[in-house]
Parts: sequence; C-alpha cells; structure tokens
Amino acid sequence: MKQIELSVLMTQDDYAAFLVQKRRMQRGRRFQTALYVGELLVVAAAAGLFFGDRIGMSAASAVCLLAAGIALIAYDYVIAPWLDRLTAVRDYAEKENLRTACLYRFTAEAVYLRGGRTEGTLPFAFLTEWMQTPDYFTLSFGRETAMFIPKRLLSQEECSQLENWLRSSNKGMHKKGRQ
Repeated sequence: MKQIELSVLMTQDDYAAFLVQKRRMQRGRRFQTALYVGELLVVAAAAGLFFGDRIGMSAASAVCLLAAGIALIAYDYVIAPWLDRLTAVRDYAEKENLRTACLYRFTAEAVYLRGGRTEGTLPFAFLTEWMQTPDYFTLSFGRETAMFIPKRLLSQEECSQLENWLRSSNKGMHKKGRQ
C-alpha cells in the first residue's frame, strides 16, 4: 500500500471519547497505585466488617476504610472520566480548529494535511509523539500540531499499515497505556 487518504471531521462526541481514553492512558501508571490502594482498603474494610473483633478493628474504622477505598476506585472509573469529558466539551466549544474537516494523506515517510488554516507535509522524522488507543490514533508534531484519526475511518489493513509506518519511522516514541 503506497498511501492512505482520508478526511476527518471531528465531532464533539469523538473528541470527548478520545480525550477520555488519552487521559486514562496518561494517568495509567501514576494513578494505578491509588487504584491498588483503593482495592486494598476495600479488602481491609471487608475483613474489618466480618472479622473486626478478631483483628481488633471497630466497625466505624472499617466503614471509613471502605469509604476511602470506594472513593479511590470511583475516582479512576467515574470521576476522572467525567471531568475529562467536561474538559473536552469546553475545549471543543472554544477551539474552532477542532470543528474543521482535515484531509490527511499518509505515506511511509510523511503525512500531508490540508485543513481550514493549515496545509503542508510533515515528515515522520518531526513527529514528537504518537499514541494509539483502542479507537483512535493521535500524532503530535511539537506542541502546535496534533492529528486525531478515528480508527473507524480506516480498514483493518490501513490501521496496521499506519501503525507499521509510525513504528518504523519513530522507534521508542509510541505511547500505549491502560485501555
């Protein structure tokens, strides 16, 4: 396959879902400790509730541990994604360039893009980061240029080809975290 060409018009729902996945992956390692601590607190609370007399834990202490554990787990699975979605909706409303269709043409060495205010070819050598989530690719060229590619617009073969081009062009730059 010599090139992959597609036009992307990002919707608010696409952007919100992508940002939630991206932030979850970025939080992955930092907050996994909090998730494990939350699970441990829930187990300790259950032990305190069922065997409190034997292990010297009052029911009030067990309930406090349970509340703390549930709060840490809820942060990762409910609160953080909700806050990320709110941030995405605000960003989408504020940034006009997120609501502009872009044409992308990928080859093994570069990506050509044409959008509302941007047109040009960016060699993969200038790629500073790329990330793959279960549903999206994102490519960053410095802090100013980022591309968002929903995988639903690509065939399975095109997804594999794009991933191979990115991997071969930028070894060690790929970020993939918790799904």
